Amino acid sequence: MTLSADPGSGTELPYPVPLERLVVHDGLLLNAHRWQRAHEYHRKRQNLYYQALHQPGIVYGLGVKVISAPDSIAAQYRDGRWLEVQPGMAIDWMGNPIIVDRAIAFRIALSPKEIPVTVYLVLSYVDPETLQRNSEVELVPETFRIDEKSTPPSGLEVELCRLQLSPGTVQLSPSGGSLSGVEGSNVGDVFAPQINQLDLRYRSPVGVRPQGTVQVAYMQGGNGGDRLTASNLSCLLQAFLALDPGMRGIEEVASVTWSNTENSEGLEESWEMTATRQGLAWQGYDLIYLSYNQALNTNEAQQASLRAYLGLGGAIFIELLEEETQVDELSFVQQELLEAIADIGDTAELQEVKAQLNEELAACEEELNRQIQEICVSIEQLAINLGMSGTHLGQLSPWHPLKTQPFLFSALPKIKQNPVRLFNWGGVVLAIGDLSLAWGLDSGLELPREKIRNAQELGINLLHFAWRRRHLTQLQH
Repeated sequence: MTLSADPGSGTELPYPVPLERLVVHDGLLLNAHRWQRAHEYHRKRQNLYYQALHQPGIVYGLGVKVISAPDSIAAQYRDGRWLEVQPGMAIDWMGNPIIVDRAIAFRIALSPKEIPVTVYLVLSYVDPETLQRNSEVELVPETFRIDEKSTPPSGLEVELCRLQLSPGTVQLSPSGGSLSGVEGSNVGDVFAPQINQLDLRYRSPVGVRPQGTVQVAYMQGGNGGDRLTASNLSCLLQAFLALDPGMRGIEEVASVTWSNTENSEGLEESWEMTATRQGLAWQGYDLIYLSYNQALNTNEAQQASLRAYLGLGGAIFIELLEEETQVDELSFVQQELLEAIADIGDTAELQEVKAQLNEELAACEEELNRQIQEICVSIEQLAINLGMSGTHLGQLSPWHPLKTQPFLFSALPKIKQNPVRLFNWGGVVLAIGDLSLAWGLDSGLELPREKIRNAQELGINLLHFAWRRRHLTQLQH
């Protein structure tokens, strides 16, 4: 029995069963069974230690190259599907060392029928106790297995490479470097492998086990287009590696939709049952992104789904882009008035003009605050309907986790000319401004590197807040 450690990571930690040690005393008969039990204890202890502190991957070597068919191979298998795995070492998530001590020739046998198929070349550990052997042999080496598969590798498998395999006759080629001995092959780009070219970009090195894994989804049909939303969220999750190495983000952003009132068997069910079922289906996500319009237009059944999701520790991020409100224009006018007043200074003949500008500034600020308050009131009412509570109008205290963990913000960053505004009610977070657009590459904002970094650091705070809220909630369930 196992407990999931990192949702979506493909690895699980063992159920916490105490280890059993052999009690040794004078006169104990030491037979083969007891000897193996004594050594099994040390293996399990070592594996537990590795699983708790490390993540699986490649230690060194295990390169993959395209080769010609070996001379000893029958003529019917002499084609362009041959690879060679180089010597090296890896460790699986159980902590088992996988040692390849020699070059291994391997033929890709999978043959797609109509469309290209992704093929994964994986390496796994083989326990010699599971193999037939001569009982007289005293020492037996731990060995390995190389497989091809059309599904992503499991936690017990280490990916060596992958490739898009085309139907029909195949000639494999490397995605970089030079190739000799194989006719008709083209050298490509290692960062953008083409069909039938080796793709080594997804090989994972061994490393420290992350403190937590963050998985994000977005509600389909939001502002900016679903593809742009997914791209921006994925870019933010990629930033974990550089900005917060103790955490890990699953870069593949999922999309979710509202369920209908039919269950998996096609039978009608109440919307309360649908909401509960949907909340359970979403519980693997730390954060779900909704646009402001999506949040405002939720009906009673949809709010029940969100309420069930929040009750399981999830978080909802609602974003109102500047182009969807007059806050952007008012903030721009406010900034222009402040600069004009500063330029006038204490010049005597311009004091009357300065007074007029101050009146305009006061009116602008009043209207700006009124619009922001209207937006906050609408989301606050939604948060109350979802069972959330918080400060009036969702104001953040100076030491709120969104402003302090892991990055400290005394003032929130400016994306264009205006600062992002954040508000929070329990598991509901509202952002007014183009925060998510600054996470990605396709927004057309042409932001300087400093602004992108600040926006991503604030985004990491948001993801960290969502992960920790879910983690602390689930510890109590």
